[in-house]
Amino acid sequence: NEVNGALLSSTYVGTTAVEQISHVQVDVDQNIVALVRTTSNDYPVSQGAYTNVLAGTNKLAIHKFNATLTTSIRSSLMTGSGTFFPSAFVVDLCGNAYVATMAPGANMPPTADAFQLFQDDFYLYALDRTFNELIFGSYFGDNALGTGSSSNDHCHMGVNRLDPQGIVYHSICNNSGSWLSAVYGGAANIPANLIGREKPQNYGQDILTFKFNFDKTGVSATFDPDRQLNPIDSGCIPYTVVFQNTSQQARRFFWDFGDGNTSTQMS
Repeated sequence: NEVNGALLSSTYVGTTAVEQISHVQVDVDQNIVALVRTTSNDYPVSQGAYTNVLAGTNKLAIHKFNATLTTSIRSSLMTGSGTFFPSAFVVDLCGNAYVATMAPGANMPPTADAFQLFQDDFYLYALDRTFNELIFGSYFGDNALGTGSSSNDHCHMGVNRLDPQGIVYHSICNNSGSWLSAVYGGAANIPANLIGREKPQNYGQDILTFKFNFDKTGVSATFDPDRQLNPIDSGCIPYTVVFQNTSQQARRFFWDFGDGNTSTQMS
């Protein structure tokens, strides 16, 4: 209870194997969605829910409960052949679930739009709102060009985030000197205005920060006043406001200004 701190509801979840809940989210319907790390072969999986066929001890279950934790709604299971540890988790406005992981091991499932197919230290994936379909799966790291092997780059809890737009932010301990070349498709493609640049390989570990957009949240309709033309967002009539369209992944636009005027321009 947000007023007096009283416990409203609780439940056990899982099997007799070694397990922990690493992340918890609340979706738009107020359902509770937990990310569970398990070593069990018997974790409950809903009929028709996505699972990958892979021999491995460590698994991640996405498990949805109703708001009072009295009903299990849906669960799915992803198995890794490595340590396979979750680093970030979020459920977006459409109910899609996004997971960022490290040390996944080999043979993790890619989707057709995967950023990277070669095995690496990080694996990113997303399931649709039914948990039936893998809508994104990709390795990510310094082996993006397939010119080497993963270098045991890793992250620590508390420095990783996924926002509701399906964008992952990670700060990692970096052992490799080839991250930027790999991710940008070669040293010549590295933007000159990056705050950090490639480091010499003999420097040991360093901190590397990356931002990755899953691009799976669908259309986001948002706008803001143009702050150069409208430094303040209110004024006396007559007052002209120039809007800046900040929507994402939209193809057509329709503006209704509430006074009988409409527009189909982008911005």
